[in-house]
Amino acid sequence: GIPQHIAEALLDYALEHAVALAEEVFGKTELWQLDEVRRAVVCDMAYNMRPASLRKYNLKTFPLIRAGNYSAAAKALLSNTKYVLQVKTRAY
Repeated sequence: GIPQHIAEALLDYALEHAVALAEEVFGKTELWQLDEVRRAVVCDMAYNMRPASLRKYNLKTFPLIRAGNYSAAAKALLSNTKYVLQVKTRAY
């Protein structure tokens, strides 16, 4: 396998990229106003999805998150079978 320090560097890069994408699509100020758990969900989506796919959530799911309607946002997110199939049980 690869050395531990390289694996950690790759993970750091992937996480930084996911956070940057989440800030770009969701909104930097809005992202950092979320609590840690909800911010992690948005960043996880950015990590697992292509930018174009993530931008689609900016039309439906993200406004619900911004409005604090987390239950409706969860339903909207889980209604996307492509996302759920990709992340499997982590989506729930």
